Amino acid sequence: MPWPHGLPEARTFLRGALPGYTHIWVATDAGGVRGMCTLRGNYLAQLFVDVGYQRCGIGTALLDHVLGHTTGPIELHTFEANVNARAFYEKHGFAAVAFGTSPEESQPDVLYRLDPQR
Repeated sequence: MPWPHGLPEARTFLRGALPGYTHIWVATDAGGVRGMCTLRGNYLAQLFVDVGYQRCGIGTALLDHVLGHTTGPIELHTFEANVNARAFYEKHGFAAVAFGTSPEESQPDVLYRLDPQR
């Protein structure tokens, strides 16, 4: 499910949301930003890769970087309908541990956890 808003809305969201994160990483190349992820403690709050650059290893590189900066279990939420994200996380060892509804978007979501014994 791609980001449903334009760049100005994304900038506003990120300016308001990012100050509480403990780590923020951005993947770039000569053409610009290709992906980003944010970590709050051991909670992976966001992992985005530009749609045109998905399946090129950027998400895996960002996730590997996150794994190198955490010691305990890592948790994240994704929309239940986001089958690509769910497949990505499951491919990397995450397990679905709970199903619920996102409080912000009121959409069905899934809580994933990666055991520290990875």
